[in-house]
Amino acid sequence: MNNEIMLEEHENVEDVKLILKKKLKDVDVDKALDLISKFVDFGKEYQKSKREIKKFECARDILIKKIETDYKKSHEIISKVFSERDKVINKSFEIIDKGLKDNDKDLIIQGLQQASNIVLKSPFGTIDDLHKMIESGQEIDFSKYME
Repeated sequence: MNNEIMLEEHENVEDVKLILKKKLKDVDVDKALDLISKFVDFGKEYQKSKREIKKFECARDILIKKIETDYKKSHEIISKVFSERDKVINKSFEIIDKGLKDNDKDLIIQGLQQASNIVLKSPFGTIDDLHKMIESGQEIDFSKYME
């Protein structure tokens, strides 16, 4: 009869101790059982630690994915805002150029004011609002960053 079957047949720890003492005369059975118990406890703790590590890895992966998504959204928004601002500034210079060509001081002043207004107004003056919109997933009206 092998040891596994023998242990399964005897649920009582004292019976197991007696059997082990008879089979293993030179071994301190109490110390051996204590050592086995410690190995079992170690195995349980190891498995618990592996599960906790897996939870942390999953949480890390989720956070990394969120950071990547937020970065992409922010990059798209910033690119869009500056692209729109660039268009408005270019349009302002077209107005200025036309004013210079036609010698129209009012048109030149209008172009300069338009360019000045867009340059002076920071598209990030309401970064908290912009961040809240990104987080909520709502559609962003870029025109308010252009005025």
